[in-house]
Amino acid sequence: MALDFRKKWFSLKGISWIFVLAFVGYGQFAFATPSTTFYTPCTTYIQPFKVPHITYDSYFNDNTDFPTDVGLTIGLVPWDKFQAEAGIDLFYPSDYPLFFNARIGFPDDALFTNSPGINLGIWGVGTKEDVTDFNILELNVGKSIQNFGSVAVGVYKGLNPDLLEDENGDDHSLGWMVSYYRTLDPLTDRIAVSADYMSGENVFSGGGVGLYFWFTKSIDLILGWVWFENHALNPEDGLFTLQLDVDLDFERFLEKGKDSQAGNF
Repeated sequence: MALDFRKKWFSLKGISWIFVLAFVGYGQFAFATPSTTFYTPCTTYIQPFKVPHITYDSYFNDNTDFPTDVGLTIGLVPWDKFQAEAGIDLFYPSDYPLFFNARIGFPDDALFTNSPGINLGIWGVGTKEDVTDFNILELNVGKSIQNFGSVAVGVYKGLNPDLLEDENGDDHSLGWMVSYYRTLDPLTDRIAVSADYMSGENVFSGGGVGLYFWFTKSIDLILGWVWFENHALNPEDGLFTLQLDVDLDFERFLEKGKDSQAGNF
């Protein structure tokens, strides 16, 4: 069975790929979100109940080093057919590093047989008025298809349009997203390819392509490249990204510990 992806980003995928302020040199932004595919939060995945997800994301090239994102996301409800998560992200160094995000939704097959996953979320909820309070709503629809992978499409709307303008002051607070994720089955389910994109000419608009390397079902390393649509607001050359994700399933860990103490391995 293929491993489930658990990203965050800008982490996107962290979502994160909530988007987070990252002012370095240009006045650029990188973003952290609810669960993500690679660069954007365009996914219907939601973190499992009571399982904390820790992410550590870095973005860099020869000339630019974005602030590092350290994020925590956790599932909030115990149900299979309705799910919810909430999270925080810290970006350092930056003047206002704290951001919040949340998401609710229905996974594949929850509403009816072969129904797609659907979720609604908000990210980029910063703490500084008119500086980091992007407050971006998202609606995603996606489906995992056997032997093809997981695809999703979404729309986003920023509730503070002044922060989502291009360099000319034009509003780019409304747009669309698309994503794709697939393990390399039947060769291996420990490596996956991922790509996603966010439309517009705002500070977040752009896309990315990356590879997941799953060391266990709870730990993965992502290597990839992201690019931006607006080169006046972000680096023209794009950025390399290195992302580490860890799920901390304490209940499962404690159960394993009891088995070990009892001599059951």
